[in-house]
Amino acid sequence: QKHLENLLYKNTNACYLGEVALVDKNSPIAKLNRTYFETLFDENGSCHIAPGDGFRKCLPEYPNIDEAVLQKRGFNSSLIHVDMMIGTNDLNIEANTNEGKKLIFKNGKFNI
Repeated sequence: QKHLENLLYKNTNACYLGEVALVDKNSPIAKLNRTYFETLFDENGSCHIAPGDGFRKCLPEYPNIDEAVLQKRGFNSSLIHVDMMIGTNDLNIEANTNEGKKLIFKNGKFNI
């Protein structure tokens, strides 16, 4: 707990969300049922969240986007970005939509 608190509260904006990724348990990496201890591989095998910095490179305007514009859009800027795997074989995720609640992820797989 102390390590998580240090991570989230001793780094500017680290306590805000930088990424959410839903990864189906049938992804090629997940099917290998192996931990690589390398985030770039492991994050493709499990759903994960990351407190800290968001990915500017994913924006169509990158790299010509002003920091003030990013802030206005709610984009998080931080010195850290730490992926934390949260996926399980029985993970269910429900979304609130304009048509009501929808189960978008069921038993570790996309349901849409």
